[in-house]
Amino acid sequence: MERIYFRGLNGVRAWAALFVVWYHIEDYKRQFQVTDGTPESRFFLERFGMGSNDAVLVFFVLSGFLITYLLLAEIQTEGKINIPKFYIRRTLRIWPVYYTVVLIGFFLIPIVVKLVDHSGFYVSVSNKFFQKFLLYLFFLPNVTHALRLFPVALEHLWTIGVEEAFYVFWPQLAQRFRKEMLLIPIAGILAFRLVVLYLFKTFVPLDGDTKIEGFHLVLLILTKYPFEGMAIGALGAYILFFRKQRLLDILQHPISKGLILLLLVLNIGFFRLVSLIPVFGIFTELLFSCLYISFILNLVEDERFLPFLSTPVFDFLGKLSYGIYMYHMVIVYFTLIFFEKIQWVDNSFLYNVVLYSVVTSITIGVAYLSYHWLEMPFLSFKKKFQTVESGAS
Repeated sequence: MERIYFRGLNGVRAWAALFVVWYHIEDYKRQFQVTDGTPESRFFLERFGMGSNDAVLVFFVLSGFLITYLLLAEIQTEGKINIPKFYIRRTLRIWPVYYTVVLIGFFLIPIVVKLVDHSGFYVSVSNKFFQKFLLYLFFLPNVTHALRLFPVALEHLWTIGVEEAFYVFWPQLAQRFRKEMLLIPIAGILAFRLVVLYLFKTFVPLDGDTKIEGFHLVLLILTKYPFEGMAIGALGAYILFFRKQRLLDILQHPISKGLILLLLVLNIGFFRLVSLIPVFGIFTELLFSCLYISFILNLVEDERFLPFLSTPVFDFLGKLSYGIYMYHMVIVYFTLIFFEKIQWVDNSFLYNVVLYSVVTSITIGVAYLSYHWLEMPFLSFKKKFQTVESGAS
């Protein structure tokens, strides 16, 4: 089988990562009381960009699509999935940066906060330290997210918990339910998620005053594992790998392409996924996942579809996207502390231009250093466990 590489996906990763960075700049500005959090007080780069939840959902759909396509290719070429090698590859890709950021959050940030005598926004790790540290150590930041126990600058790691949990069971299911049967576990995951969301929204109190415990707490934790995005990504891989031509023809029709782009532009610039939750209820993320996989299938199939996403700049940023995502919260936090110390917190246009430029450039720089000095040695070793060649040659 030829090397598997999908054009444009690095560009998608790049934009999604940058949108997350810009969203969290505004989120932390509110925590530092630079703004009141209203839409009018937010900088235009964040207001007219994809929201953090949307961008994370794009990452989930992409992950489900790529992992599933590679697993199907492995079954086709090898006759089965080498599950131990799969886990080794995922470990070598995810763990080094993940644990680096966890150590920064639990040990470096408290030291820096104390050294600079920062008395503003800070969620301490000292409160229930070992409980929180063990949860992060074993890839369960989703539990701390549900319990509101996460330390500062580590809130975003819940997404890694989602991906790691998905990787635990998905290769097993892909091995058992081969070819056309793969639709069974995909449908099962979607049904399970919808049931969990329905039960949560129906029976769990959300007034903020009631302590959530017992079965309600279990439901709350399960809501922090939005597997529907990865399942829809897997469905896209199924459609593409087995060449379900009727569906592909519908998705690639000029009218469909125009509608997909229109909905993406509206979602990025005007509506945002979060604001539509009351309209679509528990189906919101499911419907937007369908939109994102439709976009991805058009991108990988048609070289004329948004070619700028394949340019060297976006390809470069896409390769750094994991590091950009993982390190950005620490950099946003430290930058805002610096601005606070020099007493520049006026939220003017100039302030925001400088803040966004500093955070974005430092984040890309740190991600670049991480990619070459931390990630690349593990990625080179990871190739020894590949059963299907993937990525750019």
